[in-house]
Amino acid sequence: MARIYRILSKFLSKFLSKSRTLSNEPLNKVSLIVIVVIDIFILINVFTGLNDISTWPMSPAQTYPCYYQWNNYRRQTDQDKDYNIISRSLGSTSFKQSYQQAEEGHLGKVFTTCLKYAEYKDKINNPENQKTEKAINQKQSKISTIKRANNTIREQYDSTLLEKI
Repeated sequence: MARIYRILSKFLSKFLSKSRTLSNEPLNKVSLIVIVVIDIFILINVFTGLNDISTWPMSPAQTYPCYYQWNNYRRQTDQDKDYNIISRSLGSTSFKQSYQQAEEGHLGKVFTTCLKYAEYKDKINNPENQKTEKAINQKQSKISTIKRANNTIREQYDSTLLEKI
């Protein structure tokens, strides 16, 4: 243990004696402190800058924001998929504006096809289409109410009685 202590103290004293001279000229303690503070300042700025640079390039999801919607549309198998994609674009904020906000503070641009797609979705979002969607939703609600009532009647009565009627 004493041997390790001697080696460390020897290394530390050698380091301090060498750090007190620059080109064989002595440095005073204030100069040494100023140099250390400047080095720390430079290192902090370098690593902060590296962190900022890492957020510059756009991710694929930011470059192609419409890909996931297109892929989901392709994979859907129900017959209402066209209606569903239109109804999701009604009542929303501007798609083009939200796509373009992804470009701010980043390197790169949003894919032009996605911007065109966003324009079309924004054109769909108008009061007339919103009114039509509201009417469709009301009619679907009435249909589901009638279906529930029909199922309730079928459950209450014997099937042979219904066949006779």
